[in-house]
Formats: sequence, structure tokens, C-alpha cells
Amino acid sequence: MSVNKILDQIKLHGWCVIPRVIPKNKVDMVRESIISSALTYNEKATVDEYGKPKKLSHKNLTIRNLINVNQSFAPYLADKRILGVAKKLFGPYIRMRTGKGFVEYPGTKGGGLHGDGPFNQNPPIRVFAPYQDATMQLTTVWMLSPFTKKNGGTILVPGSHRSETNGTAVQSLKSHPGEVQATGPAGSVILFDSRLWHTNGPNNSDNPRVGMVMLYFPWWLSQDAVMPIGTATRTSLLEETGLQEHELKDGTALVPKNVYTKLPLDVKPLFRHWVET
Repeated sequence: MSVNKILDQIKLHGWCVIPRVIPKNKVDMVRESIISSALTYNEKATVDEYGKPKKLSHKNLTIRNLINVNQSFAPYLADKRILGVAKKLFGPYIRMRTGKGFVEYPGTKGGGLHGDGPFNQNPPIRVFAPYQDATMQLTTVWMLSPFTKKNGGTILVPGSHRSETNGTAVQSLKSHPGEVQATGPAGSVILFDSRLWHTNGPNNSDNPRVGMVMLYFPWWLSQDAVMPIGTATRTSLLEETGLQEHELKDGTALVPKNVYTKLPLDVKPLFRHWVET
């Protein structure tokens, strides 16, 4: 699938599945590595003799600041198709943050439809509605296991990226008549305009659904509101706005220097702005 074809899909429908970003012979290793990291990260998790968590059938394990604890997927972040679309939309200077990983076990419930920040009307630091019709950020959901309708593959509402708002009314919706479910083989990536209404579906299968979420955005999109707590930038933002710490999201950790130095050369520019000093 060419960059131009993907871009056409993003502009028209708001989303697209890019197949096999992680090669077939590598994705199993990445998935098992993420599962291992998730169990370590979530210290209360215990595993049975088959390596599956006990008493966590309704638990969604999440790893915040994923790249700081696991770099198995790093070689694929600079995929030419993903960056090609981002550069056509934003220009040549693309940035990322540390992202998150998830393991959704059988019994995990579906979520509520929403747009990703800054296109969410709950936080005080946001793009205020009504939105202009412009893509300012791209969300990627990486399928580290196959995504199916049964295991809760990502639900999206095509065309909703052109809505003027993603307010509380959207988040209260349990379903939408126009929603579709993204499915595909392990190693594929769902790429969508961050304004697009989306959520996870319920996992009604017998196996965990594993993936990660990474954001791509232009250099000019401010990240001050998600800087780590206590940093000069975040403190300055609070002083200037009069907001309280609890009104902002928990800070996103910076990338440690020892992690950054080991990243692939074509991935380093994506995180250069987010490295510990």
C-alpha cells in the first residue's frame, strides 16, 4: 500500500490498516516481549504454569512509557509508510512520545468512544471545539497479536474525524451506528487521525489481545501539558495558567539517555526532543 493511498484513506475515512509493519518472522518475539514486560510492570500480576495471569481475567494490563522499558519494537517505528504519511501532513520534522503497551485478557470489557488528546474536551489544556478541519496528530495502534471482532479489535467511526467536537456526549456512547472494527494479522498497524472516535472492543476470545499505542505529531504541537511532574516546563505552564497539578494528566516520563543512545539511527530523531538532560 503506497503512502498516497494511505493518505487518501486517512483524509476520507480517518483511518487505515497498514499490513505487516512488523515482519511475520519478528512479531511473535515482540509480542512475547511486551507480555513479559507487562507482567513485570504490573507487580501484582501472578502467572500460572502456562504463563497466564491468575485472577486477572478482567484485567487490562498497561505499560506506560513503553519505550523506556522495552525497545523490541523500536526498529519499526520509522516505517516509511507511517512516516511518509506524517511528513505529507505535518512537514519533515516528526516527533513521538514514549507511548504505551497493553495486554487485554479474555473478559476485558469494551471502552467508550473518544478522540485522543488534545482532541478531547475534558482536560483543560486542549484544542477547543469547534475544531478546524485539520489533522494535527496521528495515532497508531500496533497489532502484536491478530485483531479480530471476537477479541476486541479496535472500534472506529469512519468520518468522525471531521466532527467539530469530541465531547462528553461522544464518550457516553456505548456504540455508534456507523462504527466498524479494525481487524488484521499480527504485525499490522492501524493508523488514524487522532480526532477519530475510537475505542477497544470487548475480548470475548480465549486469548489475550496484545498491542501498543504510539503517537506521531509535528514539531509545533506543544507537549508542555504532559511534561514530567516537577520539570521547569510543566511548572511554568502551571504558573502561567493558574491550573493545579491534579488538573493535568500525569506527566509522561522522558527517555533515559542510555535508552536513547541504543535506539536505531532513523528512530532517534523522533525522540530527540524527549530525552533526559
